[in-house]
Amino acid sequence: MRSLAGADKLRSKLLVTLANVHEKIAIKKSIDSAAEDLNLALEEGITTPDALLEQYPADERVRYLKGALLWNFVFEDAFHKTTTSDGEMAHGRAVRRMTFLLECALNESILSLEQIADGIGFARIADCLPPEELRKVLVRAFECGRRSEALTEPRFLDVVALGKLISYVPLEVIWNQVILAHLAQPNGWVEGSVASKPSESSDDADGPRSNKPVSASNVSSDSAADADAPKSETPAIPQDEVRVRVVQRLREIERLPPRNEELTTPILLSIESMYEDLLQATSDDERAECIRESFPNEAHLRTAMFALAELLEPSIDVTKPPISDVDTDALVKLVVFEERKRKDGDNSMRRSSVRPPPLPIGRSASSIPAARVSAPPKNGRGE
Repeated sequence: MRSLAGADKLRSKLLVTLANVHEKIAIKKSIDSAAEDLNLALEEGITTPDALLEQYPADERVRYLKGALLWNFVFEDAFHKTTTSDGEMAHGRAVRRMTFLLECALNESILSLEQIADGIGFARIADCLPPEELRKVLVRAFECGRRSEALTEPRFLDVVALGKLISYVPLEVIWNQVILAHLAQPNGWVEGSVASKPSESSDDADGPRSNKPVSASNVSSDSAADADAPKSETPAIPQDEVRVRVVQRLREIERLPPRNEELTTPILLSIESMYEDLLQATSDDERAECIRESFPNEAHLRTAMFALAELLEPSIDVTKPPISDVDTDALVKLVVFEERKRKDGDNSMRRSSVRPPPLPIGRSASSIPAARVSAPPKNGRGE
């Protein structure tokens, strides 16, 4: 309620919808009184935490809640302290999560490849790379030199992919020297820090803006420097390039959803990350765990499961009931079933007479905003 002190309309909406307060009264309530009403509604079962989060959308939470609180919530598990001594699977998941963070920051133009390289340090990169990778980098450096070109960060990542580089460098170093130093602290997302690069765009009077990400225009144009690239204001690795790479990787393992153009790049990256473990899993429990741990939230998970269900079981129509109304657990079970079938010997992708268990109708579409559960229209697929 305090976060919404300057957002009267949204604060009133929460009280009316969740605590059954009359609209004329809700708009006049003090912050303390509004918080008490909402707390009582939760305690007495008049509303639920899920309903509260549905009425207080994620975009608005990021807009109004303190950045430090959100940051602490998202990273309370301290995944960056995972090392190879914690096991290959645990370390691999932590590496993919760190890679996902950095790729999203690059896509949003709030981080540059130069900042990643400077944060880790050239000397540390050289120390961490195994000899065979260093040989590849040296060969590329000589090739660039013959063409009078610099070995820029993008060209370096053509030799050693970002995810592979992160797997060699201690994650805590990347966390402290890149994520905290170049993302969290400059944007005021950690306790005691103040945003040093506020957005220059005009803000509304409603609510704080200290946790607002830096706009693309505030990122140094040097992050896009590349002798072969046309002069532009795009980051060093544009989203299109990241998307092309992940689409190619999914196509290579035959797990590219048929309507992948309708999926966001972060969802495709999560699917690609998921399959790095999923294809090695040996039990249904491991497969289900890999699936759930690969997505940052329920909305991404549900969207991805619909896309993969359409790929793995083409005979079902994910755009219409009852399939479009099934709960997420059922979708996960369907993907687990199909992947187990392929693992057990159906690698030729032939359709078997064995059918997955019927998908139960659990949580209906009404319990999640429509944009998060409804499969996209077919767009004239003619099937």
